[in-house]
Amino acid sequence: MPKLHLIIDLATNRVVYFTEDLDARLTTDEHTAIAVFEGDIPKGMNLHNCFNYRYVNKELSNTIKEPAPVESLLEQNRKSISKFVNEKIEQKFAKLGLDKFQSEFYRCLLEELNHNPDGLRFIEQFQIENNMPSTDSTLSFIQNEMQQYRTQIIRLGILKLNWQTTVDNAKTSEELFDLRDRVFETLGQL
Repeated sequence: MPKLHLIIDLATNRVVYFTEDLDARLTTDEHTAIAVFEGDIPKGMNLHNCFNYRYVNKELSNTIKEPAPVESLLEQNRKSISKFVNEKIEQKFAKLGLDKFQSEFYRCLLEELNHNPDGLRFIEQFQIENNMPSTDSTLSFIQNEMQQYRTQIIRLGILKLNWQTTVDNAKTSEELFDLRDRVFETLGQL
């Protein structure tokens, strides 16, 4: 069985150099050591690529992983357009008249009114703080705001689902770019 001298990087176990000449005078430093390897070197290993091999448990193993399969242009575009659609929907959602806190606040006010006999006092307090003419108009205002908010969320949600289906079913990059154009056009109208 053939023997080799391997110079090994101590921190990574990678082969820095190797030789079949067991009489060669090899020098090391504080980061390397010499190992004796018995066996055939792996097919393809040479002095130019020996750093791609590790010496662990008296075995040499290649550290290079097989490259991942290249995604098709359509798949790359599908991922990019999908991300783009989601970002645009999120941006539009953020621009709605109500923020998440405000909508939750209104929802809580309405629940309090429905489930607590004293709930009306919260509506009255809101009325006073916002200079609204009556409790009825305050309640109507809150309900209207919540309905508009829900309507916008539902519209955006349906658009997002439809657009994602279009992305998933696209057969060409051209279909994806057409969708991108529709996203700009549609969201600009909302």
